[in-house]
This record gives sequence, C-alpha cells and structure tokens, in this order.
Amino acid sequence: MAAYGTPNKTTHRQMCDNPNRMANEHCSNDKRPWIDYAHSEFILLFGINELVTSVGQRKLNLLKQAIKRGAKLVMVDPRQSETAEAATEWISIIPGTDGAMALAMAMSW
Repeated sequence: MAAYGTPNKTTHRQMCDNPNRMANEHCSNDKRPWIDYAHSEFILLFGINELVTSVGQRKLNLLKQAIKRGAKLVMVDPRQSETAEAATEWISIIPGTDGAMALAMAMSW
C-alpha cells in the first residue's frame, strides 16, 4: 500500500481471503467452503492459473489428484498457462469476452 501513498501499515498478504470468507459466512453460514476437487468429475476454471497461483497446497494437491484420476478439466483463458496445458480442453477466449461466455452458458442452461 506504500506504493499508493497510504499512511496505513498492513501486514496482510496480497491474496487475503477475508472478503471471500465474510461473504460465504453471511450467504451460506460457512466461512470456508472448500472446493470439492476430490469428488469432481468436471472442473471449469475461468482465467485462473490454479496450478501456479493457488495459495493453498491442500487445494492444489486435490486438483492435481483429480486431473490424475481423470476428471475433465476445462480451462477458459486467453493464455496457454500451466493449468491450460494440463487441462483436458483449453478454450482460448478473446480477452474481455469471458463474462459474455459465462452469461451465454447461464442463459442456455
């Protein structure tokens, strides 16, 4: 935050999940609902290079096990990231159109 000129000192990491935990607690009464990669047969990721940028080792290991076990991983990302390379299918989307794709998927469901 010093780069922005704030006088506030902070010790939080950049990837703090407090807002996520708060939203989950208020909406679903659960602070940390874990992604259930262990029992997933189909995993759809939008623009997150999970195999490289995941904060949690537990989640990362479960994703790796799911891929190894044969779960279908579809990666929507303009870049061919490490996760896209490991995916069953990589959808190289035009940057900025992922929201339209997600809306189209929701509307056709």
